[in-house]
Amino acid sequence: MEGEATLFTQDPDTNEYVAYTPPSFQESIPENLREHESLKEIADLGQLAEKHVELFSAQPQRPESPEAYAFGIPEGFPIVEADLNAFKKGAYESGLTQEQFKAVMGHYIERETRLAEQYKADIEAHREESMNQLKMEFGDSAEEKIQKASQFLVGLGEKLGGDNVEKFRAWLDDTKFGDDPMVIRLLSKAAELISEDLFIKGEHRNDGGERPKGVDGEPRLKFTSMGD
Repeated sequence: MEGEATLFTQDPDTNEYVAYTPPSFQESIPENLREHESLKEIADLGQLAEKHVELFSAQPQRPESPEAYAFGIPEGFPIVEADLNAFKKGAYESGLTQEQFKAVMGHYIERETRLAEQYKADIEAHREESMNQLKMEFGDSAEEKIQKASQFLVGLGEKLGGDNVEKFRAWLDDTKFGDDPMVIRLLSKAAELISEDLFIKGEHRNDGGERPKGVDGEPRLKFTSMGD
C-alpha cells in the first residue's frame, strides 16, 4: 500500500534484517477469544479501545454520593429519615445505580403497604368478631353496654389534658385497645359502678346535689351501690 512503511526485523541466525509483517489483531489475541462475537469486527487496538469506552459510557453508574439517590415517597407512607439515609449509604457502598435503588425502594414500599393493609384487615376482622361475641353475651343491652364502655374510656383519656388527649386517641386508634372484649367487659362494669361525675373536680355533682366528702373534707368517689 502506497505510503505504508515497511517493517524490518533482525534474523537472530544470520544477523540480517528481513521484512517483518506484524500479526493481525485477531492473531495477537488468545485463540480461545478469537471467535468471540464481540471481537469479530475489531480490527486493531484502536477499535478495541473505542468499543470499550462506548460500552463503559452506556453502562449505568451509581450517583456521585448517597444523597444523590432520589425516590418519591408516597404521601402518607411512614418512613424514618435516618433509616432512609442509612439505606442510601448502603446502596452507594454496594454500587447500586439510581434505577436499581428505585427498584429496591419500590419493592420495599409495595411490601410494607401490603402488610399494613393486611394488618388493618385483620384488626377489623378481630373487631367484628369481638363485637359479635359481646352481643351474644350481653344480649339486648349489648349496644348500650358497649357505648358506655367506649364513653368511659374516652372520658379517661380526656383527663390527661393538653396534647395528651390527641395522643391518647391516636393510641386507641392504632392499638384498637378499646375493641378487646375483655377490656369492654371491664370498662362496662366500671361504668356501671362508678358515677358519671367521678372525674369532675369540685363539690357539686352534675345533678346539682352535694358530692360526699371524706374525713379530710375532700370529695370522695361515688358508687351506685352507695345510694344517694
